[in-house]
Amino acid sequence: MEQLTQSLNQNSFSVVVYVDFLQAFDMLWHQGLILELQLHCPYSYLFWIINYFKDRTITIDCQEFLSKQICVSRGAPQGSCFGPKAYIVNHFDLPTIFDCPREVHLYADDLALLYSPSIYLKFAQQVIEIQTRTNNDLLKLEKYAEANHQSVNNKKTEFVIYHKIVQTPKIQVTYQGQSIQRKNSFKYLGFHIDSKLSFNTMINAQLEAIIPYIVSNTHLSVLIQMSKKERVRYAERKDLNKELKRILDEWENSKLNTTEQRKETHDYTTKAVDDILTDNCFNRRSSLLTFETLSLSQAEIECSQPKWPDLYEDYLEMVIQFGYIIFLSSLFPLAAFFSLLNNLIEIRTDAFKLCMIYQRPFSQRVKDIGNWQKIMEYMVIVAIIINCMFCSVRGVLRRLLPDLPFATEIFVLVSMEHLLILFCKIIRSSVEQVPYWVRVEKSKMEYRRREALKKLECDALHLKDSRCHTHDE
Repeated sequence: MEQLTQSLNQNSFSVVVYVDFLQAFDMLWHQGLILELQLHCPYSYLFWIINYFKDRTITIDCQEFLSKQICVSRGAPQGSCFGPKAYIVNHFDLPTIFDCPREVHLYADDLALLYSPSIYLKFAQQVIEIQTRTNNDLLKLEKYAEANHQSVNNKKTEFVIYHKIVQTPKIQVTYQGQSIQRKNSFKYLGFHIDSKLSFNTMINAQLEAIIPYIVSNTHLSVLIQMSKKERVRYAERKDLNKELKRILDEWENSKLNTTEQRKETHDYTTKAVDDILTDNCFNRRSSLLTFETLSLSQAEIECSQPKWPDLYEDYLEMVIQFGYIIFLSSLFPLAAFFSLLNNLIEIRTDAFKLCMIYQRPFSQRVKDIGNWQKIMEYMVIVAIIINCMFCSVRGVLRRLLPDLPFATEIFVLVSMEHLLILFCKIIRSSVEQVPYWVRVEKSKMEYRRREALKKLECDALHLKDSRCHTHDE
């Protein structure tokens, strides 16, 4: 909602593609899940999960006739706690296949791809840009779905163009050669969001659900003041529902019981009336809550806190501090010490902000720190040149070699600067991005994973042969 609102405030538009996976939990690929777990899951848990999906069968009961057992090699058991978690783990890397993972919103099997154009382009160029980006990402999704054996339901996959401009953008979105249907509103995670970001559709739906209870409440207030005979005639004339009649009868009988029974029955009927009138959302007990009995969980406390701000300020602070050290260390040698002292203090302040002030952010897998790394690499080259100039201005070589000619001094400084830059390049090329011991451990785990899969396949083939032999006998 924040991204869409920001786009509309800039008099632009945004496109959201709502992807629907075909029988998401029922099509869970067991081998793919094991492949995802093999790097980070202990082997005792891994073998437990393998056995959890092993030897699963179903039997169909039709009018007391039972079918033969059917082997199930895909999906998770319906209603299980492990099924949704297994699906989430199996597709945790889905956002990383797209060009901009931060604009991918994934909740279980509900996937929403958001695309906002650059505000510096013309309207026609914005439409072309969004259409190209959307279709390119859907091509990547098609390859991902094929590789992970998770099909996409083309009929239920739709997209909405959110805008407040007069001219509606005409965008063609295709998946597997078929055009995706465009809608003016979509229900996502229980919320109806239309193309103008107004909640009229959702409010109308809630009103349609509330009106019957308002009518029942009106009838109830009238019926309570009537006698029993008048109530029966009124109920028949107004054609009230049976549930409301039953509650009224219980409420009437509660007056004739003893004091204790009357209180117990009256409380029960009062709660039942409240549950019917408010659709089990609120009841009178909620009004009896006090500050002494109210307790909030950690998740509820964090929901009320502001979100963790963007990392731009942190990266900018890191680059500025890095610049102070490499640019001014020759003039002020204690710059590195004060930088270390600042970092030690900031570790504690950031920990306090993460635990007490802001919501804890979700971790994201990224390749590197992006353009900040290039900025720091260029800063190193500039720092070498500046420090060599400082040596020349301060007369370091002149004090060491008083008889050195000026031209020779310049040549020595330029040569030293080139040698230092070459030395930095050599260090950068010699340092491996992935350490050797990490590659060795990954190779070991890959070997163990393959051996476990081979054993699983052998057990499955052996079990299948034994079943076929038993069936033939």
